[in-house]
Amino acid sequence: MGTTSRPDNKIFCKTLYPKPPWYWQLLGNLLSLVVWVAELLPVLMILREMVKCEPWYMAEVHSYHDLLVWFLIPQRIWYYFLLRIVRQTICPVMKFAAVVAIKWT
Repeated sequence: MGTTSRPDNKIFCKTLYPKPPWYWQLLGNLLSLVVWVAELLPVLMILREMVKCEPWYMAEVHSYHDLLVWFLIPQRIWYYFLLRIVRQTICPVMKFAAVVAIKWT
């Protein structure tokens, strides 16, 4: 078997294109960070509510067991279910909205 590519299609090879300048790469990375933060905003808001509504009930946390007990009190378990639902339903919509908003600007 021979090669299946034709030499005149070599101009369409993406790996032969030069890399963009550093400032365009930096701008692209910053915009990716903005999209990532916008995608996680609903999750961060739920976590904020979880900590605000259910404050620390111990004066100090001294061990991993104390921390695990704090995370697993029954009132807090529902927040974890809500986080899973939001990550699968709302976060992709937020990511799409952030990408469209950046694309339109």
